[in-house]
Amino acid sequence: MFNSRAAWTSATLVVLMLGASLWTLALLPADAQVPIHFNASGAADGWAPAAVGLLLAPGLAAFVWLLMLKLPVVDPLGANLLRSATAYATVWIGAVAVLFAVHAMILASALGLAAPVAIVMPIAVGLLLMTIGNAMGKLRWNYTVGIRTPWTIADERVWDKTHRFGGRALVVAGLAITSGAFVPALQPWQGLWIAGLTVAVSLLAVLKSYLLWRERQQASER
Repeated sequence: MFNSRAAWTSATLVVLMLGASLWTLALLPADAQVPIHFNASGAADGWAPAAVGLLLAPGLAAFVWLLMLKLPVVDPLGANLLRSATAYATVWIGAVAVLFAVHAMILASALGLAAPVAIVMPIAVGLLLMTIGNAMGKLRWNYTVGIRTPWTIADERVWDKTHRFGGRALVVAGLAITSGAFVPALQPWQGLWIAGLTVAVSLLAVLKSYLLWRERQQASER
């Protein structure tokens, strides 16, 4: 199995999520509603029947697990993903781990426990971005995972340089998001803070990939 350590680690998280859901479901009344969405300040503002809400995150995590398992097979440059085993494993486990953290908040809220969503979720997202950012520069050229713009797909060197730049930007954004979880003035605006930084990093990476590609085009025309 490709990247068996990542596969087994993330699969274990999925199984734990499912087990916790079934256990919680057995404790709740048949007509119970559970939170499935939280606003920027961490208060629940979206609800679903327990049988649906408690299986939503495990189901999504299982889909992510299967997708990451199969991408190297269907990607025309799958051999490069095999060469990016450490970086790929980081993305794989990190994505499932964030869903695990989200699910923990849903379970806590469903059981009537105080769930510090406004603190836990920014920390989880920030740590994920920092972890992925540290691995981004090691992710080899491929068509499915990474910063995929017309210019990174067209040129492997543009891909490499863009991912090194994007990785550093993700680390900075992740650090800012994690730190923001402890700033009281930011807590009511965590959703906007996270979205704004994520969009900013994405736009910078797209712009960087274009500038690098144009630079190579101009150099080849001399």
